[in-house]
Amino acid sequence: MISGQSPGNSGAPLQQEIEARGLEIFVQIKEANRGGFADQLMDWSMCNEALKTNLFRFVDVLPALNSSAEIARHAQEYLGGAAGGLPPLVRWGVHLGPKIPWLVAFASRKGVAQLGKRFILARNGVEAIPALRKMRRQPLGFTMDILGETAVSELEARQYQTRYLELIDGLAREAVNWPLVEQIDCDDRGEIPRVNVSVKLSALYSQAHPADPETAIERISARLRPIMLAASKRGVFINFDMESTALKEVTFEVFKRLLDEPELRSYPHAGIALQAYLRDSARDLDELLDWAAARNRRITVRLIKGAYWDYETVLARQRGWPLPVFQSKAETDANYEKLARRMLENQEAVHCAFATHNVRSAAACIAHVEKLGLPRQSIEFQMLHGMAEPVKLALTNMGYRVRDYCPVGDALTGMSYLVRRLLENTSNEGFLRAAFNEHVPPSTLLRDPTEVEP
Repeated sequence: MISGQSPGNSGAPLQQEIEARGLEIFVQIKEANRGGFADQLMDWSMCNEALKTNLFRFVDVLPALNSSAEIARHAQEYLGGAAGGLPPLVRWGVHLGPKIPWLVAFASRKGVAQLGKRFILARNGVEAIPALRKMRRQPLGFTMDILGETAVSELEARQYQTRYLELIDGLAREAVNWPLVEQIDCDDRGEIPRVNVSVKLSALYSQAHPADPETAIERISARLRPIMLAASKRGVFINFDMESTALKEVTFEVFKRLLDEPELRSYPHAGIALQAYLRDSARDLDELLDWAAARNRRITVRLIKGAYWDYETVLARQRGWPLPVFQSKAETDANYEKLARRMLENQEAVHCAFATHNVRSAAACIAHVEKLGLPRQSIEFQMLHGMAEPVKLALTNMGYRVRDYCPVGDALTGMSYLVRRLLENTSNEGFLRAAFNEHVPPSTLLRDPTEVEP
């Protein structure tokens, strides 16, 4: 196991340093423009949990409804009983549905399309280019994600492979003409790739089964290898997304085996996500650090909280398995800070990418950077497109590199992603809801998570 570096010379208590950095972020945060459909929808849903559940179920099922009559019927079934929680215009539309179904269908599709535009950058890489150019002027980096996960057929998996290859080629050709923006195109060691792409392994093989991990590793590697080689040739960064625990070990193994192959052994621009809500994430990080150190190479680790908490919890309880995830947000937040410190202590083996919308978590990462005497360019923050815009602006204004996680795809394949983002925005425990809708004071939001009662 790699030994950690000793802390910096700062004598201030860590909590005091975190609070100071957190308050600095809050000072920088500017009020985001509000009042659009997506913000109104989330405001309404946060006032009524039953309404939120039914509303998001309706959003989820909408792309599969083929006729105006079906849409009007589902709107009535899901939302008709929640009339008190809806604004007058929407309530009027729901009740009018049986009489004028085409109007409800039109309004519903238009509303969901507006939601999609908030969280989904574009339909494809080509259409995303104007938005990417605008982001770089902010300056804001990006990582592109093709919407869709868990391919249902080998034909679909091959199509995803083709789309990744096209995305890499198209963005690499475009990026040649982009001028250098030091804040997002350089770290403390020099230039980094302008183009960054995230891949989901479940989209590349449709027959993965926990009972036969070796076949899954071989088939996924065969699909991913051309993508990695193309990225290596074009100087594109590739990050392995992490999904449910069923694919976790396969994902780690594919990552290590591909980067051990002769053609990719010297490829420096590869990373993998690590989920802080998993109880065994500390062990996973240590194994990654040991693997990288043994090869004298540096990898990127994107530290995230985790996006499949409900799925993991329900599945484990149904099957009588031990729960793989922490059961409280405070436990996850505390583990996130512990993992962040461990990553920062091992800069020779890992480049640190901290994915969070939580000001406390970001402030803790900054405090650790300062305690260890590291330059601010040695880390980057990552956030989801369409979320936490004031936090992104604050960190950018403070001189940090911020990267937007930008999904591309159509509404149908992106609906599960869209609903996850809506749920995250409106979660009772969510930081964004507490900070921007409930106006919880900074002193509360910056509390040490180890002292927060579950």
